[in-house]
Amino acid sequence: MRSIFVAVFFALVLAGNAHADLATELLGRLEKQLLVQQKMIEAQQKQLDEQKELLEKLGARLDHTVAGNNAPAKAERPVAETPPPEAPSTVDDVALAEDEEMGATASEAATRVGANTRGEPGHLVHIARGGPFSLEVGGLFHTLGIYSAKRTLPTATVFFLTPEDQTGVEDTFNMSAQYSRAIASVRGPRLGGFDTGAEFQALFSGGSITSDDYGITPGLAYVWANSGEWYGAAGLNLDMFSPRVPTMVDGISALAASGNPGNMQRAQARLERSFTTGETGQLTIGAAIAEPFSTIVNDLTGQDTNYEDNGIPNIESVVKWNSGPAEASALLPWPGLALELSGVYGQFRSYAGRQDPVVSNVWGVAAGAGIRIGNRFGIQGEAYAGEALGNYLGCIQQISVQPNPLLLSSLEPISCYGGWGELAYAWSPDVVSHLGYGIDHVSSDDLTLGYIQNNQTAYANVMWSVTPYWQLSVEGTWRATDWVGFDDNAGPAVMVASAVRF
Repeated sequence: MRSIFVAVFFALVLAGNAHADLATELLGRLEKQLLVQQKMIEAQQKQLDEQKELLEKLGARLDHTVAGNNAPAKAERPVAETPPPEAPSTVDDVALAEDEEMGATASEAATRVGANTRGEPGHLVHIARGGPFSLEVGGLFHTLGIYSAKRTLPTATVFFLTPEDQTGVEDTFNMSAQYSRAIASVRGPRLGGFDTGAEFQALFSGGSITSDDYGITPGLAYVWANSGEWYGAAGLNLDMFSPRVPTMVDGISALAASGNPGNMQRAQARLERSFTTGETGQLTIGAAIAEPFSTIVNDLTGQDTNYEDNGIPNIESVVKWNSGPAEASALLPWPGLALELSGVYGQFRSYAGRQDPVVSNVWGVAAGAGIRIGNRFGIQGEAYAGEALGNYLGCIQQISVQPNPLLLSSLEPISCYGGWGELAYAWSPDVVSHLGYGIDHVSSDDLTLGYIQNNQTAYANVMWSVTPYWQLSVEGTWRATDWVGFDDNAGPAVMVASAVRF
């Protein structure tokens, strides 16, 4: 009997040792599997970090091209860009190249002609490639409906109000698709370390953005070269003076004649140099020579005066800095902080009746800033002062005045100052609201009949990106215009808009 107990005991011991060996083997296998999985996780994390870095670089490049659709100011170019990829040969290669090249190619053509609304075209379609050149096209179908309790000038995009009608009947309604636009972009060869290309954008207004007629009006038409640090462009381009833009639904008025000069198109040649500051900041210094008078905007006040250049171009300059592109988590895609200081100087000759021409100076200085607080809220604004800035959409679009027409007095340039401010809040990635106010004031004391002394606009809007290609917007405004010799006028308006981009 004793021998049986001993046998059973040793059997149990051997079984226990076997289970222990099996457990040890299983534990070793689990440790190996965990080690393999840990290495896979580390590799995946490294890949995610690389993709995040790539997305940040692409985001910085996109910030250069559209600002906003709602960056509050035109964003900067990246300082160090990689060479462009080889010409794609398949449909998939074309799609990949379009994504990779968005910041350095034609997307400059998506730069706003007016406000930097989210309704701007954001995706261009590649349609042709020949040798070192490729062509991309895009566009925007923009339909506006405007009800105003007071008569406006112009009707499709409002800058100010006409004098008050004594009958009291002056409410108006207008619908317009004039500010739809067509875009074409050419990417050229890489020359001496510079990417090259050309951009074209046209609106469907009749020769001027202030015309109520339909037609074809070039908005942008220029060639460019970009090394990442140096950037040059020549042709019809946006003013370098006063680059910051409020966000309004029509995509054109942008508080022009209400505190926001500049942002107009004129023939010019510009050169810019960009520097990296800190880890993500960017400083840009630029200068341009430009035509003194742009025909993109007509004189809405109808002053009986003719102007011409004085044989020299206007000189524009800008110094701007931003803290870098917004973080991926930011619902409001503004830089954390952005600052600008810009100026313009030139000369012109003016004629009134049979008088000898008068040579006058045009000059202006503007300072702007924008800041994003958290991920949803932002504040931006700009202030300016100058003289004879009517063709830059300052001074309520007025250039000079003849204080005593009956005495045939000499023409004098109009002095002015103004500014604007805006609050922005992103309710979600697709819904953003803006609340703003701007005012232009003419400081000249000798304005005569038919001139405007003050013009101001307040607005509030909601912009909803229903899809990446379709946006619906609604905006309420209040405007007040103070005329010299006529009754002042003030009143509300409502604008609704649909923007379909392709």
